[in-house]
Amino acid sequence: MSNLDAKVGPGPATPLGLVHGGSVTDFVREVSGPLHLGNRGTAATLTARRLGLTSGLKNDADANAVLFALLQYLLDQQRYVDAATLLWAPNLFSGEPRSVKMIWDALFTNVAVMIPGAASMGKSYSLGVWMMLDWLRDPNYTNIQVVGPSENHLERNLFSHLVKLHRSSSLPLPGEIRQLEISCDSKNKDSGILGVVVPIGKKAAGRLQGVKVVARPKPHPQFGALTRLRVILEEAENIPVGIFEDVTNIVSNASGVERFKIAAPFNPKDPNSQCAVRCEPLDGWDSIDVEASETWKSKRGWQVVRLDAYKSENVVKGQELFLGMQTKSGLDRLIQNAGGVGTPGYYTMARGWYPPQGIDLAVIPQHLVNDIYGLYEFVDTPQPCAALDVALEGGDNAVLVLGRIGLASGWRRPPVDGKEQPFIPFTDDLGQRIRKPGLQIDQIFTLPKGDTVRLVNETARVCRGAYVKGGYLAVDRTGNGAGVHDLLVAQFSPNVRGINGSERPTERRILQEDQKLPCDEYANMLSELWFATKKYIEFGFVKFGPDVARDPLVSELTGRRFLLTSTRTKVETKKDYKSRGNKSPDRADAVTMLVHAVRLNSEGPPSATRQTQNEMEGPPPEGFVSVTDRMDYL
Repeated sequence: MSNLDAKVGPGPATPLGLVHGGSVTDFVREVSGPLHLGNRGTAATLTARRLGLTSGLKNDADANAVLFALLQYLLDQQRYVDAATLLWAPNLFSGEPRSVKMIWDALFTNVAVMIPGAASMGKSYSLGVWMMLDWLRDPNYTNIQVVGPSENHLERNLFSHLVKLHRSSSLPLPGEIRQLEISCDSKNKDSGILGVVVPIGKKAAGRLQGVKVVARPKPHPQFGALTRLRVILEEAENIPVGIFEDVTNIVSNASGVERFKIAAPFNPKDPNSQCAVRCEPLDGWDSIDVEASETWKSKRGWQVVRLDAYKSENVVKGQELFLGMQTKSGLDRLIQNAGGVGTPGYYTMARGWYPPQGIDLAVIPQHLVNDIYGLYEFVDTPQPCAALDVALEGGDNAVLVLGRIGLASGWRRPPVDGKEQPFIPFTDDLGQRIRKPGLQIDQIFTLPKGDTVRLVNETARVCRGAYVKGGYLAVDRTGNGAGVHDLLVAQFSPNVRGINGSERPTERRILQEDQKLPCDEYANMLSELWFATKKYIEFGFVKFGPDVARDPLVSELTGRRFLLTSTRTKVETKKDYKSRGNKSPDRADAVTMLVHAVRLNSEGPPSATRQTQNEMEGPPPEGFVSVTDRMDYL
């Protein structure tokens, strides 16, 4: 075995042998195929040929020696993705996702890394794999501390993943598995992968103070005279504040980027937490953007890597390219369970971003309007409906919106070059076809302003021609609009619905799934109107016909902002909207009133996930109010 020993032992022979003859990554993939199938001898033979060994492999020990030589080379060259490909099949781990590479690149070049991220983005798992590979590079002199809020948490989460990776490796890895420990020597606490429990509610300072690097028996050619230390703060926002005192002491004494590393994965919830303090950018939070900012340096010297679920390959491509990572359908369910786009849960679990507090946010985000144009296929005759946004003076326009509301089985996108587009049926969570309410908005046009009587006559004429019943006409009753509303009540129908945005919100849920009533969630009627419209658009209850111009409607819908406070959510007034340089959002305001009129005439709130209530069997949901039990019906 002298020839084999010479080739796989210390020195430059292994690297020089591997770089000849094509891509290292392609070669590793070639070797990993038979290796993952259990054909270690075949994998070793391929490797030996690449190394130029001619004496052959006599037994399993020879095969392992050659394959570990390959692994050591990959680790020493910091080719951790290739090393992971060699050790684990893709169903256990893949180093190819963009989020994995972002974390790993930061770990190679930084001492301290914060990893705020969305759900199912591989924050802890990817970090754990990197740490295990880094330990395998120098297992007898590398100490990895996995810090968690409880022993049960560690055993059920990250540490259990590390144990599974160790046991499932295609090569027999060094070290023995014990309770919250993987190490080559159970008596040596300066090496190995060790779980450290820091109970929630405890001050916990001092848990890491005794953890330090020590002298090696002889210097390492790359790492020097001292051992290496790594710390993982699992679910860092849940770890007691005191642990960060220890971290500060350790980081302040770190030299270079190899001797010590610390990484903290977490879901960003509390903008006042110790994690948030260590994530704050050099130029403050206002210097970064939720849509574009993914990595930055913090004021305290941490490298921050933010993982946004919208950037996941599975979400972008709409198919599960990488197992276990966030998917498009999973993200949709997550947002639904969080209460929709713009909620704190949406920012934390979908965007990997701290929920904005006390700052302006768009009520209707841009991505929600991508599919708002379409034509419903109604299963019965829809009811005509209308809404009037009144303007009697100034630069605002009087805008009338005409639409139809009814049960629909699905919808089609507008025709392209006169060609009808494919039918898109409504389905439930089980894929069964269902019927849902659909508000088809057919026309939006301006009416003459400046004369109350003329505006009233023209509104009544159009509504009679469209067969709009009085209760299905909503009119802005704010300020000068009160006179228009009152005349329409007298001349058109006593059931015309007047809407004043400053009044108290209703007690009618917008969706069956809502946990709060509008009166408990929103500051005024205006806020209820806008958020009801947002939810109706988000869950496909509103479509605009091809005759409705996109400009300026779409910009008006997506431009309105709201204030997220600790009490009730409040949408900005029209005056505040215009003060930012915008023209009056008359079309969007009229649309929100039309949605409100439809809601008031429905027998109950629609469901975001199921067939509409009046087409479902069984008892109505909690909070359901029949039309015959409403005061306006009586």
